[in-house]
Amino acid sequence: MTEQYWVVQAGPVSLLPVLHGKAEFARPVREAVMDLSPDYVAVELPAGLEKIYQRAVQRLPRLSYITRGELQEPGEHGVSLWKVEPTDPFCEAVRAALELEIPIRFVDSLEMDYPSGWDRIPDPYAVLSMGLEAYYKSCLEAIGYDPDDPRNQLDERREQLMAGRLHRLGRQGRVLFVGGLKHIEPLRVLLSEEPDPEFQDESGVDSSFFQIFHPSARTVRTLAQEIPFLMTLYELQRGGPGPEQVWVNQEDVEAEEEEEKPEEPALTKDALFGSLSRLLGMEVEPQLQELSAEQLKSIHSYLNSLEPEGWQPPSFDDPDSDEAGSPPEPVVQGSQRFFVYKNTEHRRAELLQEFGRLNTLSRTVQGALDRQLVYKGLVELAGRFYEENTGDEFKRWQYRNFNTFSRRLAALHGKLLPGLLPLIYSARSCVDHNYAYEFWDLATFYPWQADVGDGAKEFDFDGENLQIDGVRLKHFEFHRTFPRLRQSMKRMPIPERHAPSDDPSDWSGAFESGRICSYPPEDIVIEDYGRYLQKKAIKVQSDAHSRTEPFTTSLLDGIDMRTTLRNWADGQRLYVREEKKIFGGTGAVVVVFDEDKENRKFPWCMTWHGEHDQESDMAFYATDKRRKVIGPGIARCEYGGFMLSYPPRRLANVWNDPFYRAAKTKAEVLLFAAIDYCQDKHVVYVAANAPRSYFFQFAQRLGRKLIYLPIGSLSPTSLERIRVFHVLAGHRYREIAKNFIW
Repeated sequence: MTEQYWVVQAGPVSLLPVLHGKAEFARPVREAVMDLSPDYVAVELPAGLEKIYQRAVQRLPRLSYITRGELQEPGEHGVSLWKVEPTDPFCEAVRAALELEIPIRFVDSLEMDYPSGWDRIPDPYAVLSMGLEAYYKSCLEAIGYDPDDPRNQLDERREQLMAGRLHRLGRQGRVLFVGGLKHIEPLRVLLSEEPDPEFQDESGVDSSFFQIFHPSARTVRTLAQEIPFLMTLYELQRGGPGPEQVWVNQEDVEAEEEEEKPEEPALTKDALFGSLSRLLGMEVEPQLQELSAEQLKSIHSYLNSLEPEGWQPPSFDDPDSDEAGSPPEPVVQGSQRFFVYKNTEHRRAELLQEFGRLNTLSRTVQGALDRQLVYKGLVELAGRFYEENTGDEFKRWQYRNFNTFSRRLAALHGKLLPGLLPLIYSARSCVDHNYAYEFWDLATFYPWQADVGDGAKEFDFDGENLQIDGVRLKHFEFHRTFPRLRQSMKRMPIPERHAPSDDPSDWSGAFESGRICSYPPEDIVIEDYGRYLQKKAIKVQSDAHSRTEPFTTSLLDGIDMRTTLRNWADGQRLYVREEKKIFGGTGAVVVVFDEDKENRKFPWCMTWHGEHDQESDMAFYATDKRRKVIGPGIARCEYGGFMLSYPPRRLANVWNDPFYRAAKTKAEVLLFAAIDYCQDKHVVYVAANAPRSYFFQFAQRLGRKLIYLPIGSLSPTSLERIRVFHVLAGHRYREIAKNFIW
């Protein structure tokens, strides 16, 4: 692979072809400026913009937008906009020249009514493999010359003006010109001719109309010319991480400062014994309340150390013993009492390390960033954050589908690699909306944009309305001297997530009352899926007992078209099907996602009853409700397995029932209870592995029939939908739950 710069020589002027806003051309520009050390660096930007553009470049790594025009009254021509980003080749040319103290000249003119359009040229990513010279020649063949294109007449006038200014600079020394590759060949021809003696340079643009703005963080996520994730890697590769405070999450700093303060908990007898009375349903005798402060504190510490209810596995060393080993402690994230849905703002310190790792893994042999390797690291890192936040696994088949889907999207647009928007579409289509959010949040994160710093006016764009310095603009257009070859970033319909509170008492403290309930929309989903499994099990049993035979005298239950077509070539005979009717319904459904044989991943075991006749009783084992508290009195959990029993209001606490001591795992406890409480003939068991033969015999002795369905035969999308559920600390939290559940 090659990444070295290449120039077209025209006397004292070296012409370096680039594409506007493409990171693949930034490094060759920097190498050319440092290697050639010209007397002047000329850039294809309007004359008169030099001073304010250099001030914007000096603000890097903070991005800047430069505008020209009256913001409150844009007029018929709108407002012109230039984006100063580290991966833009023009920005890199000015930045490198400033570092080497080389004079900078802008030689273009400002065209307010430049016609929009774009040229079909090879994907810029091809520069890494074919080199700049071969890529430039391929682009010239692809662009050609269209006399009907209204842009060509304006380009010819601009090229004559740029050639005259470059002729004048060439008399003073060696010049390196950085410009759009479309203009390089016409400029070479003009510069090889004698300069026009009657050439009169036009005056530059009045700089009083230019303004520098600091785009807000969400503006960068929406309007960035290059993917911010790639810009961050390039900036780190070029100049280091910048100020240390940029990589520190201010919320973590404030939390650490609060932890350092020695605060004693406000313990009162009324609060302590009042909670016990509500939890245990009994009155506390007055003489027991005569406790000292030390005794009160000891009781409070002991109650906080208690573990939630859970199933204790049997002791196989002594089958006759009624005691079993204590279950392992549930995994609680750190010392937090509530779960934080982390985004890039929370992960700043972690991302600094990840960016350093990716900068090492995503380089070519020459040291430049390889966009394909950057995409690979972005997909994998977003998958890891997706697993941490949702608990769902980013599976290998989803990764393969993502690559295939995005590659085909790129091919439809004539590209080697997709842009940001196709990548987000691929993430949403091949995984889910949560992964699409993680991917978007990471891909559009630019760490240096949070603070304005130098008092520049803020440029804010929310995706629908553009506001600059508090002024809402009704008409706005982007000025471009060379057609942009990428799609504009569109607003993705991904809802904003509520920021978690720093006060644990407002979140997990609500569960101390001991009152919990379910979230009704999820109840509807899981009940519907339970009915679906009941019907599917009966159909599987019916298909297993049906038979197909050649047609003789009776059509039985109808023609079996599949068997008939399969055997038609052998004798052109009809086959008919006889279906055996299955008597009896399904009274219980067991779904096991993870048997958790070590009793570590899903420590919370619970039995609860349906609230009305349309709901079933349920027993389940899941992750601890203290693990992910995502809102006030709202916990996000994940089933390891659950059992549905019909009709409701009959189920006792199956986890403490001594009749089920023969169960070796929590999944077998559920299966025991399902067979025991089933009032119909069939029990459905869904799991990765079939149950022990003992359970088939046990069900047969009770007059039941156990139907096993492999979990792999069911839709993984539907299973993922029902596996995650939410627990509320009371019915009053149902009204606000929708604001915190994703």
